[in-house]
Amino acid sequence: DPENPFRRSIMFDFVAGEGETTTIPCLATDPHMTDLHLQKCDGQPLPNSLRYSSSIEMGITLEDVRKDFEGCYVCVGTLEGNTVKSGQYQLN
Repeated sequence: DPENPFRRSIMFDFVAGEGETTTIPCLATDPHMTDLHLQKCDGQPLPNSLRYSSSIEMGITLEDVRKDFEGCYVCVGTLEGNTVKSGQYQLN
């Protein structure tokens, strides 16, 4: 659905402890979405040690969470040649 590229989420704040794994549930509404990735809300680069995997069915999973990962993130993908963004997610 180009109008709503991501399913509505009821959770936008996430708490994860050091070394834990957490998933941001930015689920695509269209199976043709490609290049799903994570960005900081302010456009700053992701922390160097941040590792994640992405899936349009599961969202984005952050592995081995660190304190310096705290902040605001958006999920970004490509749909029908256009860049689409999710709502903002806060990792605490």
